[in-house]
Amino acid sequence: MKSPEKAKHAYEQALKRDPGHTNSLVNLARIFHEQGKYEKAAQNFEKAYEAEEKNKAEYLYYAAVSLLAGGSADRSLGLFERLLGAHPDEIKPRWHENLVYAFLEAGKNTEALPHIKLLAEKYTGKKQIQWQEILLHQYLELGMQDKAHKYALELTTQQPTLPKWWKALAHTALSENNYDQALTAMTIYSYLSPLSKKEKKLLGDLALHSGIPVKAVPYYKAFLEENQDKSVLKSLAAALRQLGKPEKALEALKRFKEHENDPELLMLKADLLYSMDRFNDAAEAYSAAARTKGKQEGRAWLMSGYSAWEAQDTDSAIKYFKKAAEFKAQKKEAGAALKKLKK
Repeated sequence: MKSPEKAKHAYEQALKRDPGHTNSLVNLARIFHEQGKYEKAAQNFEKAYEAEEKNKAEYLYYAAVSLLAGGSADRSLGLFERLLGAHPDEIKPRWHENLVYAFLEAGKNTEALPHIKLLAEKYTGKKQIQWQEILLHQYLELGMQDKAHKYALELTTQQPTLPKWWKALAHTALSENNYDQALTAMTIYSYLSPLSKKEKKLLGDLALHSGIPVKAVPYYKAFLEENQDKSVLKSLAAALRQLGKPEKALEALKRFKEHENDPELLMLKADLLYSMDRFNDAAEAYSAAARTKGKQEGRAWLMSGYSAWEAQDTDSAIKYFKKAAEFKAQKKEAGAALKKLKK
């Protein structure tokens, strides 16, 4: 009748007359559990277990769960071990779940692995997928990269139409520096699920790293349509240059709003112009990059000099090399260039 305090008092009176009255112990334990008094709940569940001639495994289980709910994971594990020893054939999958949580709460992740594996094998449907994910995550958490990779590969074989396993395989392959397999897995994933912005970038990076720039380009372009990102733009330019299309890279760069003020992008623009033998334009871009100051300044003046030299603008080349010679890293090379020019 939703009067737990009165019920508790009545059960306590009953137990004064009969300390081993199981139903009173169990119901009193339930009241304590609902009130958040987990220590007392565990004590009464354990007493109920001891009071029964044929010990009921569930009472010991509830005692373990109460301790777990109260933050006493180590003591909870002690009861779980007793339960496994006394009632090995009565353990239900749900009980194994809480045993796993007790292990994880106690920081004993390695000991939890056999039980997680058991649950991943016993369950079906959504529950199975949940425990397969937990097992994979634990392998990675514990630094078992090889086991994680093999398990992800096994999962893609078992359920090849489930996108998350292909994504997991890609990440485990990456952790082992297996870029080709990571690319394959992410490509299959892209057929099964729409790609997020980060995933488009990842696919582009994998294709570029695997020496397939033609595959990288569309993913980088798709990413840049949604988000202007300097690092992705640089990767797109690298892919287009590998394909022998520096002019396309230059076009992509011009569409990027920040390129006229960003020293890195100005250097990229200048490098592209230089590779296209547009030396006057390259000299202008390099000198613009140099004037923005920063760590690129010395190299920018040096390349301005080479560009002007290639354009047969000797006066400008000398001026740029003199500026480059002011920087320690470029001093020797700029000095050698000036000597040649004077000859």
